[in-house]
Amino acid sequence: MNNFNSFSDDFYYYSNELNENKIKFETMMEKNEFSFMDSDHLEELYHFYKIHSKEDYCNELLNFALEIHPYNPIFYELRFNQYFFLNQFDKALLWIEYTLNIFPNHNHFLKLKADVLRKLENYVDSINLYWELLETTDDKSLIYFHLASCYYEFKNFDTSIPYWLLAYQENNKDTNYLIFNYILLHLECEQGIYLINKFLDYNPFDAETWYHLSQIYHSNENYEEALKAIDYAIFLETNSLDYYTQKIEILKSLKRYEEALKYLFEALQIEPDNLDILYNIGLCYLSLKFYDDARRYFKKCIDIDETYYEAYECLADCLFELERYHESLHYYKVYLDNVINLEACIKYIDLLIELDNFQEATDYIKQIENILVDDYLEGELLLRSTYIEFLKGNTQIYNILRDNFYLEFPYEELKARLRYQAAALSFALGARTIGFFYLENALLTSPTNYEYLYDYNPDLKNDEEIQILIEINKKN
Repeated sequence: MNNFNSFSDDFYYYSNELNENKIKFETMMEKNEFSFMDSDHLEELYHFYKIHSKEDYCNELLNFALEIHPYNPIFYELRFNQYFFLNQFDKALLWIEYTLNIFPNHNHFLKLKADVLRKLENYVDSINLYWELLETTDDKSLIYFHLASCYYEFKNFDTSIPYWLLAYQENNKDTNYLIFNYILLHLECEQGIYLINKFLDYNPFDAETWYHLSQIYHSNENYEEALKAIDYAIFLETNSLDYYTQKIEILKSLKRYEEALKYLFEALQIEPDNLDILYNIGLCYLSLKFYDDARRYFKKCIDIDETYYEAYECLADCLFELERYHESLHYYKVYLDNVINLEACIKYIDLLIELDNFQEATDYIKQIENILVDDYLEGELLLRSTYIEFLKGNTQIYNILRDNFYLEFPYEELKARLRYQAAALSFALGARTIGFFYLENALLTSPTNYEYLYDYNPDLKNDEEIQILIEINKKN
């Protein structure tokens, strides 16, 4: 046995008995001593270590358990799972073959062998094992599911269809979950639609099947068909929050926010304090530019759960639009103290600039530069650093604008923004000759992005000479 430091970590103890067993086992490991432990206690302890990602302890515990309980099948399965879920399929196969020498004709271990053979793409042997299991297994739905997925991966979709139908017709809720999950993740959209319609031919009144058909249509951006399918599901089962949520997502995709709100409020009758519903009400109001209504629902999310950080950013956005800048700044700060989000970092810096907090903005830019390495973010921060220096009246601003203008960035959009910024700020400084030089070059290299000019100097929309130049460039 390996040596362990018994008490190197603080754990959350579920019970006194578990704590006692943990101390007993770890003391044995540390002192390299032997003491009998009950198999149920070892199994519980294994899962405890697994939950806490203590893989060394898991390995030693299984070695010990297999030594003192050599005919308890659970420990053989746990060892198999270790290999299988680490994608060590060759080791998993060797282990399950060894296990079957001890437990010959054990149905569950035969199924595990078939599973790992499938992962190794040995489809013929895997299919043969699944067929053997059909003769001795009472619940055939899972075996049909594995046969269907095996045939699908090995041969083609048409070969797998009868087995999908047989699996579905067994009407096992757990297996049906696996079927729909597999269809959504692995089958092509048209194949999934065809298959689910086959299921509906067999059972047209199953709400869950209509729901999954809607999911496939939605993922393929066929929103109208997705809407029809989810309407059937809601008609068949009126109180399912999942179905309402699906309909709301489709309506949001269609930008039908008022209609989405109607169903959100219906869903709210089912679960009045559901954070996702409240958050989505806020999002719909935000999309409709009803900022004060949106603000109230994002604030309600935070009042219910102060760790629901998505709501902090949206609340800050609403407050910004309502020109409640200091409150907005507070919520951006709380959000960014807990979540890394580049877009929100930029919004926070822009708000600091809006409030003339130039030093704080500069300090935050330096902080972000030290934490995050990203070419695009570097350009965004440079644009803002330059604008701050302009607002502060830095005497070196002409040199900074010139250097920015000639910088090479891997993103064309950023290069365009730096060039138009150089032009806009030069005009703002009264340096029209330099401004026209920058503007003419920007129009030459990025003709469609001329509106970037107004981000830094909106008055240029009224400058007749500049507008003539832009119009001439459009015609060319």
